[in-house]
Amino acid sequence: MENVRLRILHVSPSYYPAFCYGGPIHSVHLLNKNLVKQGQDVDVITSNAGLRDQNIALNKWQKVDDVRVMYFKYYGYHHFTFSPRMFAYLLRVVKNYDIVHITAVWNFPVVAACIACCIHKIPFIISPRGTIYPKTLLTKSRYLKKLYYYLVARRCLNSSAALHFTTTDEQQKVQKFLQLKAKGFVVANGIELEEFSPSTMNFSEHYLGKKTTKYILFLSRLSWKKGIDLLLPAYAKFCKKYDDVCLVIAGPDEDNYTQFLHSIIQKYDIETRVVFTGLINGEARVAAYQNAQCFILPSYSENFGMVAIEALACRTPIIISDQVGIFIEVQKHDAGLICETKVESVYNALESIWRSSHEEMVENGYTLVKNFYAAQRTALLMLQNYRKIIREKQ
Repeated sequence: MENVRLRILHVSPSYYPAFCYGGPIHSVHLLNKNLVKQGQDVDVITSNAGLRDQNIALNKWQKVDDVRVMYFKYYGYHHFTFSPRMFAYLLRVVKNYDIVHITAVWNFPVVAACIACCIHKIPFIISPRGTIYPKTLLTKSRYLKKLYYYLVARRCLNSSAALHFTTTDEQQKVQKFLQLKAKGFVVANGIELEEFSPSTMNFSEHYLGKKTTKYILFLSRLSWKKGIDLLLPAYAKFCKKYDDVCLVIAGPDEDNYTQFLHSIIQKYDIETRVVFTGLINGEARVAAYQNAQCFILPSYSENFGMVAIEALACRTPIIISDQVGIFIEVQKHDAGLICETKVESVYNALESIWRSSHEEMVENGYTLVKNFYAAQRTALLMLQNYRKIIREKQ
């Protein structure tokens, strides 16, 4: 069994290169790429969510970095991705795979894949990726989510062979909160360190208009749960003392959240100190990390925190909240500063990182990434879990 080439199907509501949906788009594709490199057959069935403005062929297999992907047209709300044609196709082809890996919880492709797997008795795992954290469930659309959870999602989760979590923090909080029957395992997101080799781009010159501008970097989706409403007043207080430091907010907008952020910026009179870059990828993304004085992610809820791992890979000092999934590992290895989801705590962390030397912390962070989050290592751990689940179902 250990040497048998597995046929793996990954079902996700959105997929690479739909970067507007944040970190999971990168990490899920990276996992699949590395499973292929390790000799496995990996297919992906997904929707065209986030890709309607791109020339993506639909309803046919195509290679994306050696991973076979088929995109289906979705209808209606882009966070539900209803696709009857995808459902019909899953019902036909699921029986051809050894295991199915489903990413997400609240989307139609999750239900479609669960039904298809149950009909054909194919083992499947579900990766919630932060979508059923207590904080997430109890905040945005809480009543609608509660109804959907008890009618649909809980059955899908409990029917799975296992639940995949990306951090111990996510596993503990979710299983304690929801008391699910399905067992769980932890495999972290991976990163390819070579993608974060030193960049020659001067990010300040390209995006801020000056070669030597100092800046604090926030890089993620612009969403309520990222804690930007804490960062802005903390930065407003910080920049009264350090008037040569800008705040760069990089990432795609979600649900027109930028409009709300601008109202906070105007309230604290820091319009000239905050720069929005929009979505950045490739060399610009690497340069943004490497040129920053520090990276900050003060999220209210974050199952992993892929951007924090990327910043560590670039040897950039980081500040993350104690609600970011990897905070336990970062704290344990003295790889960054941890703040609470309070304005004063965010400010104190900024002040601390500005006043102290952090060479050792930066090296600790890089070593942490190299030893625990290398993509080949995390893909191998995932493969071992696949094989274990298949053996148990035989």
